[in-house]
Amino acid sequence: MVSVARSGASPTTIPAQKRNAPQFTECLNCLRENDGDVLGVWKFDRLGRTVRHVTDTVHNLGERGIAFRSCTEGFDATTAREEFLFHIMAALAQMERRMIVERTHAGLEAAQRQVRHGGRPTVMTPERTELARTLRDRGKSLGAVASTLGVGRSSISRALSSTSGSATS
Repeated sequence: MVSVARSGASPTTIPAQKRNAPQFTECLNCLRENDGDVLGVWKFDRLGRTVRHVTDTVHNLGERGIAFRSCTEGFDATTAREEFLFHIMAALAQMERRMIVERTHAGLEAAQRQVRHGGRPTVMTPERTELARTLRDRGKSLGAVASTLGVGRSSISRALSSTSGSATS
């Protein structure tokens, strides 16, 4: 297998949704036509986000006389049989991606219905927020309040602005 390292980029290092990135184009342009070059990827789904994009890319490579090989699936798309299997696997990969997206959205909607919020829990308890408000009312700076409570300035600012609507620096 001929390495495409001379282009400085490979499809496996470029996120699939950004396949129109200059590095990907440079990688494809660096492959020499009808010279025995092979575009190798870890998994064939690293080549694109949709079946159409992946199959178009592999088809265009084939027209240029450039082979395509996948390390994980262990096949190349140079024979009719392998090309057929490639199309089936590309369709399955796209279905898997769509199912992951559907499950993610369903989980987020369920969490929203249960009034749960994602992300890291706040360090500012109601007691800490009240103490921060008292210290601020006594003229302490956000930095001094944060240092006293052992939290970051942004935590103090966020807690005070969410409860009173006005936080000053």
